[in-house]
Amino acid sequence: MVRGVGLTGIPRPEPLYLWFGEPIDTTRFAGQDDDTAARAVRDEVKQSVMAGIQFLRDERDKDPDRDLARRLLRRPQ
Repeated sequence: MVRGVGLTGIPRPEPLYLWFGEPIDTTRFAGQDDDTAARAVRDEVKQSVMAGIQFLRDERDKDPDRDLARRLLRRPQ
């Protein structure tokens, strides 16, 4: 169920937090066509994505203006 503005289905205006991680070098697996190499790449990607998600959560939690009500109250008149 979507949380909207009031009881409506209108999406609430909320900030988006984006993160683009560093490229993952896979050249060390060149020529390897086995499950071990695929699992190693998968695990490295998973670790990177999880670290990125945690980074974004921390940034969101530190953002004093993430809540619409706070943004409206802090807005200069």
